[in-house]
Amino acid sequence: MVAISKDYVTSNVLVDDDYDRVTLLVDQNKTQLNSILSISHQEELLTQHMKLDNLYLLIKLDRNIRCQIKPQFIAFVSRVLTEIKLYETLEINNVITNVKYFELLNKGIMISDSLGLVYTNLQFDLTYRFFLEMLENYDYMIPPDGNYATLIIEILKYFMFIKDQNNGEFLPIPLIQSMIKIIRRLSYKLNCTINYKYVTVSNISSHEHKDTKTEISYNISDNNMKDVITVPTPCIIENVYEIDAIQYSLAIISSKKKISDILNSLLEDTDIKIFIQSLLKHSNINLKCAALKFFLYPYFNSTTSWRDTKTLRQILPFLLSTFDFKSIPWWFDPFNNLIKLIEVYNKKMPGGNPVVTFLRKSNLVHGFMELFFIELGEPPSSNGHQRRMTQYIRFFAYCSAFDENYRLELLKNNILIKQLKHDIKEHVTLLQDFLNNIDMLASMTHKFPALYNSAKVVAWLDLLKSFSRSAAALRTTLKKNNLTKDIMTLLDLTYQISKTCYFAGAIFLQSEIKVMGLSLGILCNFIVEFSNIQYFLKDEGIVDICGEILTDPLFNPKENWVNLTRKMSFEKISVEEVKTNTLWVIRHLMYNSQNREKLALLDKISIDTILDFVNDPYWPVQQQCFQVIKNLTCNSRKVINCLLERFKNVRYMVDPVDGSRVAIGSTYLFEFLARKLTLLDAHDLAQRKTLEAILYIIVNIAAVNENKKELVLEQTDILRVMHRILSENHENSEKYGNNSELKLACLWILHNILWDSNRSDDTSNSNLSSSQDDIDSTPESMHTSGHVIRDGFVGLGTEEGRNVAPTHPSVKAVARCKRLQELGFCELVKIAATDSNINVRQKATNLDDNMFKLLDGVIYLD
Repeated sequence: MVAISKDYVTSNVLVDDDYDRVTLLVDQNKTQLNSILSISHQEELLTQHMKLDNLYLLIKLDRNIRCQIKPQFIAFVSRVLTEIKLYETLEINNVITNVKYFELLNKGIMISDSLGLVYTNLQFDLTYRFFLEMLENYDYMIPPDGNYATLIIEILKYFMFIKDQNNGEFLPIPLIQSMIKIIRRLSYKLNCTINYKYVTVSNISSHEHKDTKTEISYNISDNNMKDVITVPTPCIIENVYEIDAIQYSLAIISSKKKISDILNSLLEDTDIKIFIQSLLKHSNINLKCAALKFFLYPYFNSTTSWRDTKTLRQILPFLLSTFDFKSIPWWFDPFNNLIKLIEVYNKKMPGGNPVVTFLRKSNLVHGFMELFFIELGEPPSSNGHQRRMTQYIRFFAYCSAFDENYRLELLKNNILIKQLKHDIKEHVTLLQDFLNNIDMLASMTHKFPALYNSAKVVAWLDLLKSFSRSAAALRTTLKKNNLTKDIMTLLDLTYQISKTCYFAGAIFLQSEIKVMGLSLGILCNFIVEFSNIQYFLKDEGIVDICGEILTDPLFNPKENWVNLTRKMSFEKISVEEVKTNTLWVIRHLMYNSQNREKLALLDKISIDTILDFVNDPYWPVQQQCFQVIKNLTCNSRKVINCLLERFKNVRYMVDPVDGSRVAIGSTYLFEFLARKLTLLDAHDLAQRKTLEAILYIIVNIAAVNENKKELVLEQTDILRVMHRILSENHENSEKYGNNSELKLACLWILHNILWDSNRSDDTSNSNLSSSQDDIDSTPESMHTSGHVIRDGFVGLGTEEGRNVAPTHPSVKAVARCKRLQELGFCELVKIAATDSNINVRQKATNLDDNMFKLLDGVIYLD
């Protein structure tokens, strides 16, 4: 091998031979390597270029050889990324020097990522400013000079790596703006090459006459339309540098987690949208993927873009077509994007996911299922196999989330459940080993990555949660395989990890908190179906662990922290799913339970602890909190009195007669509930379910006795909300969406207000709390249908088909009915009797009949 002398003899270069390169890297005498790494702009250009070329040859060493000298190679890559300071002199460097430097830097960052090195962005600020100045000089167009064009592309590639390592949040707004300007300039240049012959225009603007003939518009920027139905033919791009500039710019601007105004302006620009749409049909796979990334971006980062199902239908075929390509850009994963898209619509449109519908119609789900079963039968051979398996499991977890047919088809494969149990038990063993070696691990200074099978186990738990929504699966496959104990063990271990292993770092802890939340969700679903599983879980201490979780300051912000180090370790870790599903477990345990069971639970988990979550900032947590209270107050006067007591505003006075201390005051529970009712947005699923739960809490209170009925009737604000809900119809549904479940709850409140609690007949036969809780563990559950009444409230009164005998109603019941009549509820009940929903219609008809009889002076009893 020819050495490089200390005099920087520029005529000598390293030969392109792996043996020579390995020798240089492992040589303990680092003189030659040091001389190559010390590059300065003050050296001759030939010397700079020779050193950069040699470093590039060294860093692109064959993968197998790199593994054999891994410690030396990692040290070399680290030195390349930190010791070469050419980024400090970018403005005065030769353009070819800068090109070679960024080629080397990009290669080093790519390899460092594969080696697990943490790359620090030493060069970013200076590179970012240099790049903006260069773009301004060329008016954000790609320069004609090949060297400068190559430099721009290499710097864009560098930003891509930075984006990928920092989830896009590291990139400043001016840089995003510069990318947008590049897209705009290229759009103006290339739009003329798009063939608009077959583009169909829709939604002519309102200022034009309705009879105006619709014509094809070739001038897209004249704002005479809102949208384009079809995807135009691709634009013609002859400059290869422009192809790279477009793909990297689109990929970079589609990386921010929060859509800014400048990005909205681009998304709403019709010219830009059509230009990018044309790239979907381009033969270059990089451009196709860049366009897909741009159009998918709003669906993953906006709360409203999911409503745009027309664009979704346009891009889905192109997304699926990318599966046919062998070479896909490293920054685009078709399968992962498809999975994320399904997940978005599972949250927003449960039971009617348009992505799953499209896949079902095209029979692609069964195609993926065949590939999945093949992978299941093969022994794990590499990290790539584990990654593919994880993606398949996630895919079917989301596809089967609200589809019973897919669940049953998957469960026909015997290997699936065996592999699921094996991976869960393996994760349990790893966690036990981690806890057993906690003293040794705590002494280590570095943070831990997630366990190697954490992502796969999370995917399995997601799929198991989907299976547990199926009553058929719970009665057969899942019961036979006895998964309950494994999941309970997993829950216990992950909670122990959260309490004692906070030194492990955010990545490790976040993955185990996710496992913990899913475990609770699965147990929640198991509890619903079988009473014997409830007893088993109670014996295993499910109530105790739920009580611990709800009083842990990690999950309950009302509790005081003792261990501040633990608090800091969890500052950026999401625990909302754990809180939600813990409350959901309690909700299902208390469904249709006896009063003694409720009081026994409140001995372990106080009502004050449950009330700590009534104002939680995460809506699903509030939803489950109020659902728990709804089930607790069902047919339990003691719990209702306890609840009223907790909201009692008491002041003490001295009795002037005997000098004793007297408590004076009243409850503000109804003011609190009324405030909640007015603030909740019924168009959001979790908030609507919270609103429904609050109404049923009022139903339960009104069922207790005459005093409680009078108390409810005095709540003007609550009655006003009920009036508004019952007043809505298809034409007037802005506030509450004309929701039948909310209407039914309001009718039950009216029913219980009118019921005479002093009647001597046995009202226990009238308790209609017989519906089943929804089998689910997420706020977006697929609801059971066909039940007249929701769970966890007391419904009292006469129903059709009973033997009745006339009697006179009480004076108070008649007075309450007249009061409701004055407030306009009688008319609303008559209108509700014609509602399209059968449950609302039936309940309103019976209530209307009872109101008529009360006002007529006679009522029929059992």
